[in-house]
Amino acid sequence: MTEREFADKYFGKYSIRGSEIIPLYCPFCQGGNNRDKYTFALNYEKHTFNCKRGSCGVAGHFKQLCDKYGVKATLLDKPYEGYKMPERKTYKKPTTPITDLSETGLAYIKKRGITPETAAIFGITSDDKDNLVFPFYRTKDDYENKKPTFIKFRPARKIEKGEDKMWRERDTEPILFGLHLCKPAKRLYICEGEFDCMTIYQATGGGINIVSVPSGAEDFTWVETCAEELKQYTEIVIVGDADAAGQKMANDIYNKFPDKAFLVIDYAKYRGCKDANELAYRYGAEAVGELLISARKREVEGLINISDVVPVDYMQIGRVLTGIPPLDRTLGGMFYGDITIVSGKRGEGKSAFLNQIAVQAVDQGVNVCVYSGE
Repeated sequence: MTEREFADKYFGKYSIRGSEIIPLYCPFCQGGNNRDKYTFALNYEKHTFNCKRGSCGVAGHFKQLCDKYGVKATLLDKPYEGYKMPERKTYKKPTTPITDLSETGLAYIKKRGITPETAAIFGITSDDKDNLVFPFYRTKDDYENKKPTFIKFRPARKIEKGEDKMWRERDTEPILFGLHLCKPAKRLYICEGEFDCMTIYQATGGGINIVSVPSGAEDFTWVETCAEELKQYTEIVIVGDADAAGQKMANDIYNKFPDKAFLVIDYAKYRGCKDANELAYRYGAEAVGELLISARKREVEGLINISDVVPVDYMQIGRVLTGIPPLDRTLGGMFYGDITIVSGKRGEGKSAFLNQIAVQAVDQGVNVCVYSGE
């Protein structure tokens, strides 16, 4: 039995994202007392499974899952060699001294519309070369004790063409920026840059949980390094940049959290600006508030709201008569654009019936194509 065959037989309702089969409930914990949904994933490429619920956390190889149900596993590409938990990457603690924000750094922060108070809340400092230092703190205690988990740097000036915009202290653990200011709640806002994060925090008076990804739109290491913190939230709002990369980031994050409600902002609310920091600089904090308020649940591609469908006058649509008067009186004929399904048992005349309608259509001057896939 393959993973897909197993899912069809035992999972009931499930979805497929990438190489993962995600059932409505974990087959081991059934979602716990709160009936948490979409926490279990079965990877049909790696032949492994795991549950993201902390109190469950079950993980193993597809063969072990089949053993639980008394069926035989069929692996399509590699033999079972026993499940091995993936090794978690080890990181070092930052060694950059956390000192004070220089006058040059303070001037640049102000130029970007960030107040000294906001910079202090996020712990922004300067290094011995007058670069801005962005420390990433996991907890409030870490912030108070000046023990960051991750550190990034940026020149305290406009970046020249071809120059590195930001860089990190090597081998430190990338986590979400602003995590130490978050309080367990329903909703978490995720943006794409440190200045955007500070801008939104400042514009909302610290009234929302706002964080930034550590290394741009393509790096998702934070999904693993912040796994415990992310469990506290049931909704995620993506406030990505108003460009193709920002919108792709929103879509990628959506695919990584099937168990959470997912909202995206209206990119038109950027008013032609690239990001939240530029929006605040040009139009003020009120415009940032409008951007955040615009967050709506992500639309499912391909679905149409029934209220948006314009009623059609069937008398204005072309049609073909079947030549069977009772059927034509009931259906009005076969309308152009319709899909009609003819079902029945073998040998009951489905093909003969369809061929008769095709002949009637030809007699009415309509072009007909007949195709059989058998």
